Amino acid sequence: MKKLLLLGLFFIVVCSHIFANDNFIVPGKRVNGYYLGMKKQQIINSFGKPSSKEVGAGGHILNMKYDDYGFTFNIATADGEVCGIDVENTGYQTKEGIRVGSSYADVVETYGAPKKTSQFGPFIAVSYNGIIFKIDISLNSTVTMISLTYGR
Repeated sequence: MKKLLLLGLFFIVVCSHIFANDNFIVPGKRVNGYYLGMKKQQIINSFGKPSSKEVGAGGHILNMKYDDYGFTFNIATADGEVCGIDVENTGYQTKEGIRVGSSYADVVETYGAPKKTSQFGPFIAVSYNGIIFKIDISLNSTVTMISLTYGR
């Protein structure tokens, strides 16, 4: 019985890893197999040395950018955990099909009115629970970045 239970647990772990590598952005949770809450070292083990690093948010966040992959991982300096993931790679999408390159109209049609909208220069950021879409209004109102955050 113990062996059967262990085999079942192993199967669940393997399947969850396989299905997490699906190129989906899941608001408040993950991008592909990379989750909010992962440790900084896990990201480095997966991607290697970042293309660039920048400290932001008054020293509370370390942004590790990986240009070749189109990802930036936002690491909380207090605990070394991923607290945000920015996606600029067109190969990843939400389960509803929104990706970098989608239109602002597609975002609103899919998710409804945003919880919050902010404008900075030619960009607007539209926020929903666990996900923010950066829209370039000078580029036909196109999504240029999708940011994964803890849902609020």
